[in-house]
Amino acid sequence: MSDILSISHLTKRYKKLTALDDLTIELKPGVWGLLGTNGAGKTTLIRILATLMRPDNGEITMGSISWKKPDDVRYVLGYLPQSFGMYRYMSLYKSLEHIAILKGLEGDVLKSEIERVLKLTNLTEQSEKKVKELSGGMVRRLGIAQALLGNPKILLFDEPTAGLDPSERIRFRNIISSVSRDKTVMISTHIVSDVETSCDRVAVINKGKLLAYDSVSAIAQKAEGKIAEIEIPVDRLEEKQKELNVISISDEENGKIKLRYLCDNSDVKIKPTLEDGYMYLTSDFDGNM
Repeated sequence: MSDILSISHLTKRYKKLTALDDLTIELKPGVWGLLGTNGAGKTTLIRILATLMRPDNGEITMGSISWKKPDDVRYVLGYLPQSFGMYRYMSLYKSLEHIAILKGLEGDVLKSEIERVLKLTNLTEQSEKKVKELSGGMVRRLGIAQALLGNPKILLFDEPTAGLDPSERIRFRNIISSVSRDKTVMISTHIVSDVETSCDRVAVINKGKLLAYDSVSAIAQKAEGKIAEIEIPVDRLEEKQKELNVISISDEENGKIKLRYLCDNSDVKIKPTLEDGYMYLTSDFDGNM
């Protein structure tokens, strides 16, 4: 079976809104970041890939597996939705056991898989706690654990680090690094730093269209020569935010603040980041993002 996940001419409409517009992309095994503004079509794409929604047009395949047969897809798929929840009065272990059975695992394989994902997500000591006793971060880790059950070929994560503290976000990145060798992993998130540190390549979509699909460094380079910085007094911030296409704001030791912003051409050489490239691609340069 080919390991390439092929998405061809994918289109999805909601009445007059086109959520995905003739989107075509091929994903080889590795970790892929999916970036886009709110309403860009990220969650729609993830839900279609997760077989929870059918496209109006287009085709998705991985080797002999076709998304026209959802049951075949679900055997090779792990999915963490943006909003994840389990039965509140069930223990964490029983929750994973329930998901494992639904995935067709049984016997010693079921038990070893649960132990494996508990260890990966640092939840072994909490395995007998009821879901209602877990913190928000632990529930998120439970969601990551259930997605990893069965060693799926495709992993889909929709805002996976939402609610996780910095140390747990690092743990998530390490998990993805350890399991992604022969898998296709897609991470949809608004946290650009997660993509920058975890992903091999990045797809940027806006208004349902694919704007770019390349390595992290290549996406960053899209903003080469388009970044400028300026230091201003705090009381001029509101004025400058209206005037400039601001990317980020940082405090300076001299009591001023530094604005990093997009411009048509910059005379100062500033090394662009992934966030710069992403903002450049999704900006129209009239102050509206």
